[in-house]
Amino acid sequence: MRFDKARLAHGDTRAPDLTLSVTTSDDPPKDLAANFLAFDAHGNLWALDFAGNGAFEIAKANLVGTGAHTVVSPAHVVLAVQAVLGRPAFDDGGSLWLPLSQGKFGKLTPALLSVSTDAGAPTTPAVVISSSDIGSADSFAFFPAAVGLPLASAQP
Repeated sequence: MRFDKARLAHGDTRAPDLTLSVTTSDDPPKDLAANFLAFDAHGNLWALDFAGNGAFEIAKANLVGTGAHTVVSPAHVVLAVQAVLGRPAFDDGGSLWLPLSQGKFGKLTPALLSVSTDAGAPTTPAVVISSSDIGSADSFAFFPAAVGLPLASAQP
């Protein structure tokens, strides 16, 4: 759901400005659930689907307008079943970093993010960092923010 900035006043109880339902391009389509969000440098919204153990894209063009719509994700990347997903972040190279499990986090490159996969043949991250000293790495952020992201601390 999207609530426009002008609507964020105290006491506004109206419906969201935009509501999206997102599916895969499979036949029949599978519904996707957005649990954790991150924008890439192109303005596309990426979400992690905790129950589905995957990441999916919502194209920037689908984030405008009003009302309720169903959109098809151009990419849906499924990770190994043992992954425990949390809050992701994009780096300057367009790679998505995300928690994988206790003591592990990984990097999905733009090439990996462009190819849809499923539980039968999950995506393997390009980089996996593992250490018992990490604990639960469930939230990622890059500071200053990655170039191109709509954040005040982003590099020019």
